[in-house]
Amino acid sequence: MTDLPDSNPKTKHGITKPALGLIPLAALQAASGAHALGAAKYGPWNWREHSVAASVYVNAILRHLKAWQECSDTDTESGVSHLGHVMACCGILLDAQACGTLVDDRPIKPRSENNEYIPHVLATCDLLLDAEAKGKLVDDRPRKGQHNADHK
Repeated sequence: MTDLPDSNPKTKHGITKPALGLIPLAALQAASGAHALGAAKYGPWNWREHSVAASVYVNAILRHLKAWQECSDTDTESGVSHLGHVMACCGILLDAQACGTLVDDRPIKPRSENNEYIPHVLATCDLLLDAEAKGKLVDDRPRKGQHNADHK
């Protein structure tokens, strides 16, 4: 049995619950900034009252994540971290799914037999990367204005 930090009878049950205290304050603050903007524009907790399409939030997540990847830390409209917007969108997706208001418009998952080529493609990519790293990859494609006979 795990050693408990105190003798309170609630502790043995409490330690089995999610440890929300492990979420960094900076993450909560960034997400709350994005939620505040959304609450002002659309109403707080609006995704619990109205159905929401997953694709809308996935696209917003990707826009904010790509903006952050391109070294834009803060969204110009909100003044909030792009990563805070990503967190808020992920939270809305999770909450809408739990509340039954999420319209799951993700693409249909491909059948596994359609993915049989993936290990072969990955193995080929590994071979090409290895050859390139060893300087053994030669680009012998003809260049513009050059004929195959001219290229040796």
